[in-house]
Amino acid sequence: MRVIQAAGAYIAVYLLAAWLGDGTRAAIWIDALGPLLPALAAMGIIVARRHDWDGAHAVFWGVIAAGLVIWSIGQVGFVRANLLTGTRPSWLDWHTTFSLVGGGAAPLLAFLARPHRGARPFAVPAITLDVASLSVLLLFVYAFFILAPNIGATASLAEQSLQIVILLQRLLVLAVVAYAAWAARGTAYGRIFIGLLVALAAGFAFRTVLSLEILQGTLPRDGVWRGVLNLAWVIPYFGWAWAASVAPASTDGVEPAVADDVPWWPSALAVAIIPAVGYSVRFGMPLGTPVDDLRDLLTAFATVVGVVLLSARLASQRGEVRRADARARLLAAAVEQTDSLVMVVREDGTIEHANAAMLRALGYDRDSLGTREFAETITSPLDRLGERVERAVRQTGIWRGTFSRRRRDGTVFPVAATVVPLVDSSGGVSHFVGVERDISDDLRVRDELVRAERLSAVGELVAGVAHEINNPLQSIVGCAEILAEGVTDPDLQRDVAIIRAEAGRAREIVRSLLSFVHRRPTQRVATDFNEIIQEAMALRGYHLKQEGIALVADRAAGLPPALASPDEIRQLVLNLLLNAEHAVAASEPPRRITLTTRRADGDAVYLEVRDSGPGVPEQLRHRIFEPFFTTKDVGQGTGLGLSISHGIAQAHGGRLELLRGGPGACFRLVLPVAPPAPAQPAPRPPARAGTEAAEPAAAGVDLHALVVDDEAGVRSLVARLLARRGYRVTQAEDGEAALRHFDREVFDLVLCDVRMPRLNGRRLFSEVEARQPALARRFILMTGDTLSADVAEFSAERGVALLTKPFTAKELGEALARLG
Repeated sequence: MRVIQAAGAYIAVYLLAAWLGDGTRAAIWIDALGPLLPALAAMGIIVARRHDWDGAHAVFWGVIAAGLVIWSIGQVGFVRANLLTGTRPSWLDWHTTFSLVGGGAAPLLAFLARPHRGARPFAVPAITLDVASLSVLLLFVYAFFILAPNIGATASLAEQSLQIVILLQRLLVLAVVAYAAWAARGTAYGRIFIGLLVALAAGFAFRTVLSLEILQGTLPRDGVWRGVLNLAWVIPYFGWAWAASVAPASTDGVEPAVADDVPWWPSALAVAIIPAVGYSVRFGMPLGTPVDDLRDLLTAFATVVGVVLLSARLASQRGEVRRADARARLLAAAVEQTDSLVMVVREDGTIEHANAAMLRALGYDRDSLGTREFAETITSPLDRLGERVERAVRQTGIWRGTFSRRRRDGTVFPVAATVVPLVDSSGGVSHFVGVERDISDDLRVRDELVRAERLSAVGELVAGVAHEINNPLQSIVGCAEILAEGVTDPDLQRDVAIIRAEAGRAREIVRSLLSFVHRRPTQRVATDFNEIIQEAMALRGYHLKQEGIALVADRAAGLPPALASPDEIRQLVLNLLLNAEHAVAASEPPRRITLTTRRADGDAVYLEVRDSGPGVPEQLRHRIFEPFFTTKDVGQGTGLGLSISHGIAQAHGGRLELLRGGPGACFRLVLPVAPPAPAQPAPRPPARAGTEAAEPAAAGVDLHALVVDDEAGVRSLVARLLARRGYRVTQAEDGEAALRHFDREVFDLVLCDVRMPRLNGRRLFSEVEARQPALARRFILMTGDTLSADVAEFSAERGVALLTKPFTAKELGEALARLG
């Protein structure tokens, strides 16, 4: 738009200057600079944007710029001759040839590049040779029909011939631009060619009037009318300046999918026309010896040059064909070898080509797939996926998304696809290329991550709930023990025994559950396989019993502990147990799972999980530990359990293997035995609170205990248990209340809950340690979540005793005995 505005302003100023300079010497300069400045402006824009174009685009604008340079040189020569002689130079002088013939022919040659079809770097050699061949033809026509016939002729005859050729040339340029605008419709160059056609048509109208003025001898040397006639150059050159400013860069377009076949006929036509026209005119319309001899020389010379250029053109085309063929074979091999799924679909939806990976994924051979349509290979053809993809590709040039493919056997799998168009030489979409990737594993990983996140949240919830359950369980266990000591009725004793047994069972279930949901640091410690089995049976035993599956434990007595991370081994055993449950669930009774522990040969122990299911087929044994491999139905497994378990075993320096023989499947976990622990020195008896080294106090001998717990029932129960051992007991509902008691009383023992409002157990211990270091050695933390990593680490680092809720009176007594 700025170029158009500048052109309008320039034309107005130019015509005003021509009117003001009428009859003066300045009119010559105005007449010369008027057309010259627009041509220089167009050249400047092309030079400034030369890096934006490549291939055929660069050739097109390069030829236009060359034509502008040739015309400008001729115009400068014309003005120089006009200023030196004071008269109008001859139309057959060199500068006239440059300005009228060279500059006017440039658009004809430039449009051989057909820029609307893309940059097409491969076509540059052929286009360049075609431009050279037609240049020879145009020079031959000018020399044969203008220069030679007018040797010795009058100036008026030369002008007549020249003006006729110029008009025909401009008319031919208009026809070429009109055809280019029609061929480029729908492309970025379409509107550019239409704009050029308007500008060149306006220039042709002014040039026609100018030629008539020249032929009639009425052309003025200066003045407004002469300036108006000079618009024959001004308007077209501003048209080229506008076109160069708005032309798209080469990288903005879509290249043809198949190499454009640059026609060879322009070069061949030039070679055929030169001798045919030259010799037919020479013998049909002889003009005399000097002129005919010059014509013969021109014809022979132009023919030889044309043949040389045609030979180079054909050689270039042969080389390009070979290179294109080699490139096509290389690309075809790359497409066939890639593991991406590639499919080429025609506009009508039929399949043109599929690479080897796509054929394997769909289960078709090449011939059978080639007879099918795209809609037949997807799961939802009725949702018009193909139409939606085609519409998006035509509008934006690309489509990305996911959908499901249907195999030949009817099974489906999800894919992530990218679809792009293949553009033919005319700029239209001929095919659609889809590059796809099977995302089944990705979706499994995503589902597993979601499941793991959900399990993590459930684990946190379970830990909190277990802590809350342990408090009432503590009251139940403690009260049942107190009742058991005071009840003499046999029936009541039996009921109390049932209460104690069921409470103990609930306690073990909660502890086992916490063992599996809590994550502690992955340090290797002595781990008892038998305890791991007991925890797993407590978790899954009731469910398996309801399903009619017998869970049997065969534990070796005196089994040495393994060196392992308890958390990871619990996860491994639970994975194996769940895998066995799925295996036997669909089998015929009796259904049975056996857990066995034994000492292995060498310094190792092993744990076996054997089921009575169908077992693992021989052909699948080598894949059983692969990630995501599963024989279960969709939604019943991720294929990660055995893979993770195998990795855990290897990380521990052991192995997980699938044994052969026997009914069902049998997995064996082998781990190294833990080294013996170093001997620990006997603990020194702790001093009594308030003394440096007092004798250990026996229970019931004037000892004062403080019980701190926010649960009134637990607090009262522990106080009663201590009172039965002879302790004087003070109770506090939280850490802040306990600190107030410390300010007024002296204590020999503190039992404190870990989780409490305001001041928790750990912070209270730190306060006691700072105020009464001796009492800190007789401090017992009570918690319903001892497996929590932070609680366990605090207990180990600070040397504070830990009592797990719900605990029995016996366990309380043992904890007090350890304090001395």
